[in-house]
Amino acid sequence: MVNNDEYIYVPFSEDKLNDLFFLFSLENNQVSKKYLFNKFSHTIYDYYPNFLGYIAYNTEGNPVAFIGGFPAKFHKGNRFYEGVQIGDVITHPSHRRKGLFVSIASRFFDFLEELESFDLVFGLPNDNLAPAYFNKLHWKNNGLIQSYSLHKTRLNIYGICHKFKFLTPFYHFYKNVVLKLHQVNKLKIIENNSSSFVLIKDMNLFNYKKKYLNATLISISNNYYYIKFIDGIQIDFILINEESKVQKDLSYLSFIFGVNKFTTMQTENSSYLSSLINIGFIKANYSLNTGYLFLKDKSISENFALSISDADEF
Repeated sequence: MVNNDEYIYVPFSEDKLNDLFFLFSLENNQVSKKYLFNKFSHTIYDYYPNFLGYIAYNTEGNPVAFIGGFPAKFHKGNRFYEGVQIGDVITHPSHRRKGLFVSIASRFFDFLEELESFDLVFGLPNDNLAPAYFNKLHWKNNGLIQSYSLHKTRLNIYGICHKFKFLTPFYHFYKNVVLKLHQVNKLKIIENNSSSFVLIKDMNLFNYKKKYLNATLISISNNYYYIKFIDGIQIDFILINEESKVQKDLSYLSFIFGVNKFTTMQTENSSYLSSLINIGFIKANYSLNTGYLFLKDKSISENFALSISDADEF
């Protein structure tokens, strides 16, 4: 554990939501209190604890830093593991460059280890935080999760309707009507005998994310996709039963929603990456680090196959 006597560190809880909202507001992050409540009060499975995180206060009792986590279940072959994704990390601008992040993160990881409910922590740290994770918190580096994009020759109705704001409500109404035609409410656990660690994607995960994210699980041609509308369509390939129809499915989505751009993120060992490259996805200029730490035996090294919907903000 890292010591830093300037601050008081306590586990996050519902009565500290206003303190977290205050820290978000310092970053000009336009999230609502309802968003934060939904994100931290609902877990994927009933046996996971709510409000996973740690919050730091200065000696005057003002919130100055936060680290939050989101339970997730992994499998490797037929073995299952309980994990926590490290998501929101915030430090008050006046308290940066004092080792506060490493100090609060160390305490949070110790807290998770003491719970004895979780096997590991993992996350997608940006370049600013990566040195702290890998050099000071002793995370294992899992390589990059890389952005890929696919462009279609089509009039960008989505872009036009968001450029001219009076059209945006009409587009959203149409989009939501069409999404309901393809929306999925049932999905069996995906069997995967990969030698890599894979995040389990089932309806428990998607129902949890639905409470705070504007993302939808849909089915076309017996294939399952998770999509979100940001600068076109962000897409993850959840379960592909008919690989030969993926390109046709994407053309259909491009047509009905008037988008000319798809983006996804995949690690190099993701099971669908080679197929996506074959149908025209190309590497984009955006990537994130991925890493992990096993809580009990910190020497364990593994490979994690991650994709865009594994990130807490998708």
